[in-house]
Order: sequence, then C-alpha cells, then structure tokens
Amino acid sequence: MGKAERLKAARAAERAASHERAPLVMLTRAVKVVGALFGTEPECAHAAALLKMIGDHLGYDLTPRAVSLVATETSTGSKAFLGPRADELIDETDRHKLEVHLPEEGDTGHMVLTSEDPMMLFDPNLPQLIRLGIFAEPLLFPIASTDPPELEWRVSRGSLSLLYLPDGNQALVSTYQEALVDFAARAAQIAGFLRKGALPEDIHFGPKR
Repeated sequence: MGKAERLKAARAAERAASHERAPLVMLTRAVKVVGALFGTEPECAHAAALLKMIGDHLGYDLTPRAVSLVATETSTGSKAFLGPRADELIDETDRHKLEVHLPEEGDTGHMVLTSEDPMMLFDPNLPQLIRLGIFAEPLLFPIASTDPPELEWRVSRGSLSLLYLPDGNQALVSTYQEALVDFAARAAQIAGFLRKGALPEDIHFGPKR
C-alpha cells in the first residue's frame, strides 16, 4: 500500500471512530467542560446546544427540553424559580427579592437535555443558580422516563433539591437554534479532545464562539 493509500485509510478509520459511541465517562466529562465554559452566566440555551452537538460527536442522541425549575437549598432554605410553571409556585413575599436576580430579558425559563439511551437528564448550566445564592455544579442524573407521567423530574444532590417541570416554553428555542451554528466548530473540537482522553481540566478555552 502506497503512502497516499495509507493516508486515505487512516482518515477513513478516523472518521469511522468519530461516529462510534464513546464511553459514558466522556459524556460525563463533556457536561463538566460545558459547565465550566459558561460558569454562572444564565446561558442555558447556549450550553444545551453545545452539549447536544458534543453528544452527537460522541455517539449520543440528546434532546433539548424546555423546563421550569424550582431549586431549594435545604440547609439554608434558599430557593430559586425559573420558568412559567415554577413562577406559579413563588410565594408573593419572595417575588421581588427573586426578580432582581433575573436576566435583563426577564425569566425566559430554563433548558436542559434528556436522552433515552442512557435514560438521563443533563443540566450543564445549573451553576447559574450560584447567582441566586445556591451552590450548584453541572448535573447529569438518571431518570425513569423522558416523558414522566407526573410531568416532573425530582433530583437530590446533597442539600440541593431540584424540581424540573417540562413546560413546552418556546422562549429559548431561537437562541438554542442559533447556538447550534455558532458552536459547531467548538463542539467538534471539544469532542475530539475528549476522544483522545483529555480531562475537563485539560481543555482550555478562548472565546466562547
């Protein structure tokens, strides 16, 4: 086999490998990488889009989900409410205090991702709760169904209690779709690093786009 043929075969093998399902630990690392990129900024649609595309490159089919979120820090009683279904649960005495922490465009809800295989929920931008006084890290969590009959997912992590309420809110969809284009190259880059064994702390970022 000549040099040109060997190069062609190597590239074909590389393309094939890039479509094989990576070990789940790589997807776990991807959640941490995306979480670190956006930090505490309330950019859940951007984070969801980036993780969706990284998942594609790693062989996982992730689905964006518009949700409301009620987060409670049980050790302090601190609460955060994101999205229309969550807003209905706010005590009026807390409403003003909570509203001052909202983004300038107001409460546009929250966006996460789910997958059927594995059956999990992913929330890479959960650290935005830190802006509301609640410590949180990027999340992936096993769920019983991606279409729960009770119309909710409940997650507990230490003293943090999370209630995710699928609500069909479309406020973040256009932002998500634009981010699919904006972050396409970055997603491929991150997935490539992960497939080569990079840890989240090994992947350093420049500009987000």
